[in-house]
Amino acid sequence: MRAAFLLLALLTAGGARAQVFTEKVFLLDSVTVYEGLIIEQAPSKYIKIVRSREKDTVTVPLNSIWKLTKEYPKPDTTAPRKAAPCAGRDRHRAVYLEVLGAGGLNSVSYDSRLQRGRRDGWGLRAGIGFWMVPTISYYNDTLKQALFSIPLMVNYLVGRRKGFLELGAGITYFLSVPQRPREGPKDQYTIQQLGMRLPDVLGTFMIGYRHVPPEKGVTWGVSLNPLVGKRFNVPAAGIHLAFIPSIGVKVGYKFG
Repeated sequence: MRAAFLLLALLTAGGARAQVFTEKVFLLDSVTVYEGLIIEQAPSKYIKIVRSREKDTVTVPLNSIWKLTKEYPKPDTTAPRKAAPCAGRDRHRAVYLEVLGAGGLNSVSYDSRLQRGRRDGWGLRAGIGFWMVPTISYYNDTLKQALFSIPLMVNYLVGRRKGFLELGAGITYFLSVPQRPREGPKDQYTIQQLGMRLPDVLGTFMIGYRHVPPEKGVTWGVSLNPLVGKRFNVPAAGIHLAFIPSIGVKVGYKFG
């Protein structure tokens, strides 16, 4: 009966050889204990064990063995735990409310970095703006029209810590919706603030400062955003520019 039990224990030990544990062989004299790894077994005859401390091999007859055991190493509770995967490997993203800037009078924009886990480098920005613009028609009618803007930009951030130099370029698409249908080719609307009619698309450039926190939080920026594609003229003030000047101020929330 004892031989069958020992044989079963040996077979179990052989099937779990890939696991890390220490095998112990207790002899019938209640004193001798061999610790190591069983490397050979002959059913009903003997076993061979490599002792872990002495680094030698001992052959033990089965009829002299009392029992076999396996001991697995206990986990070290004092060892430092592995750090959880860093959420900062996601793309840094933010939503901004901007006054003036590339979107015109006001706009809401979404900005995302292209490289995961970095606040600097290349990024993309898209937004939409809306405001009502006082206009006059060919017949001197005073009315307003809705003006939509869609800024699309590629930008690049340079810096460390929380302050970054922001450079960018792109286009802004403008769509005007008058209050009433136009009444013929002479009924052309003019934006009084600019003294001209905006084209459908203007080019835009950006250079400014952006504050970006390392984690989630409030982010903001200030930038120069000239709109290119139409001249800006104020004859009374003697201003004649090849672009429309604009200074953008934005405040938002960084959630990535």
